[in-house]
Amino acid sequence: MNNGKFIVFLLLVLSLAWSACKSSGRDLKSSESSSASEGPSPTGTSLKLEVGSLEIRDISGPGARLAGFDEALRQNLLSSEVGPPEIHIAPGLDAPLVVEVLNACSGSGCQLVSNATLSLPMDSGLRERFQVVVRIALDGIDYAPHVSSMGTQLRRGLFAEFRTRKASPEELVSWLKGSDPLYLEAAIRSVAARKVVEAGPQIAGLISAREERVALLGIAAAGVLATRELLAPLKKAAMGLNPNIADAAIQAIADIGTAEAVSTLKEIEQNGATEPVRARARALQGASEDKLSPSSPNSDKHD
Repeated sequence: MNNGKFIVFLLLVLSLAWSACKSSGRDLKSSESSSASEGPSPTGTSLKLEVGSLEIRDISGPGARLAGFDEALRQNLLSSEVGPPEIHIAPGLDAPLVVEVLNACSGSGCQLVSNATLSLPMDSGLRERFQVVVRIALDGIDYAPHVSSMGTQLRRGLFAEFRTRKASPEELVSWLKGSDPLYLEAAIRSVAARKVVEAGPQIAGLISAREERVALLGIAAAGVLATRELLAPLKKAAMGLNPNIADAAIQAIADIGTAEAVSTLKEIEQNGATEPVRARARALQGASEDKLSPSSPNSDKHD
């Protein structure tokens, strides 16, 4: 997957987290996940998620479907012998879990991709979604050695997404400071979905993370938090040489949309590292100025 497609996918995943800003625990139960004394460790023997149903869909193209893989993955996900966290089906719960599997091949080889989405109802009538994507390189059609790893990653990922969405601001900050990449990324998405401004200092630090994926998530979260303190690290990222990071940072600054953010875009337009960066800042600067004009319905933003 090229960088452009990767970024689109990354932002799509984050946008799904943003689509609902309120966590609902009535139809999905998480043992030990809501205890404040438990701390941020994802380990434990009774960690489990209860879902209303589990559906595995093979969306591979003709000739690419792996016979038996969907059933093997289903059995692994529901097994009580593979270690925590466990997934249990509780019929009657309005909490469907759908896992789409894809065997995707290109000139460089094949990838086995699983996209798990857990959907919950909210009081507003909308639905909150928890999404996890797992990719594993596949050599030929022998998927058996990878079923256990994929199942474990899906279970842990779903549990992390749900748990961080329910966590206190203090727990989120702890995960943002931690070294577990699974909980780090889930915590960033939760900070954005819930607009946890207390985590602003940690998000500011992640904007310059070495891993591009983490940096992009941090930048997107900064655009949602939209606090003044995040403008400086976003400006620094926009002035850097990584075009993906620079573009995302410029967009986040525009999303903040205050007069100070517009001034920051002007600086990037004048001093950006490349012409595409300067042009991007120029374009978003104009759009932001339009939003701040007295005649605009979005002109109620302020510093």
